[in-house]
Amino acid sequence: MNSELQIITDLDDGIKKALAENKPILLYSTGYVVINGRKIESDLLMKNKTVFQTMKNDYINVWLYVDEKNGGEKWSDYQKENFKSNVQPYFVILDSSGNPITKGLGYSDAKANLENELLRNK
Repeated sequence: MNSELQIITDLDDGIKKALAENKPILLYSTGYVVINGRKIESDLLMKNKTVFQTMKNDYINVWLYVDEKNGGEKWSDYQKENFKSNVQPYFVILDSSGNPITKGLGYSDAKANLENELLRNK
């Protein structure tokens, strides 16, 4: 992962930062063993300069690992309860208070639409 991209792994911390900086949140639900997560990270998030720069400059990036040893179940439950989904990777753009402003995007939808969603909602 490129060290220039600041990633927060706790939603509450991300909301605090988003409120302080008045930025939306790119919420990314993934897992350490989610192969499609690694694919989208390398193929889209890191190689697409527009996506990377928009994430870096215009969003607070919150990455929730649903299979993390301590706390992963909390993030898995959060995704299921709030977005009626338990697929990873999964992207949702939230306002600075943590309210969704886009529909969720799974792997195929994110590959096709994440760039447009990021640019439209920054």
